[in-house]
Amino acid sequence: ATNRIAVGGPFLGGHVVIVGSLEDGDFTVDGVPVVDFPSHHALPGGFGNLSYSAEGAVVDQATSTWGKHVVKMSLPSDVQLEVFRWKNYIDLRLTMPRQPRQDGACSNFDGNAADDTTEAVLSRTGFWV
Repeated sequence: ATNRIAVGGPFLGGHVVIVGSLEDGDFTVDGVPVVDFPSHHALPGGFGNLSYSAEGAVVDQATSTWGKHVVKMSLPSDVQLEVFRWKNYIDLRLTMPRQPRQDGACSNFDGNAADDTTEAVLSRTGFWV
């Protein structure tokens, strides 16, 4: 199970957003804890907007009866990320248009699902996903 994700680097002008499970306690923007629920945040320099609320369609229907803590990120290049914070893990929904040199387990957008396996991605990129 995944219990934390970090988003950052040049894509966000050097800003870093970390979102962890509720038990883990991590939800920070540039190292500053986000504790207000619900809340909204704008990354400096116009690099993105974040909201933290109970709103969002769950990724896994089995979690639909639990209270939701959802971080929604609207990021550059029309990248949208939703992170559902559960007690000891997180669920993610990433929505984005094709990006230059994009590759990975979620697709390389070539229309061939057979070449999105871990082994195929490793052979193309040299990175284990």
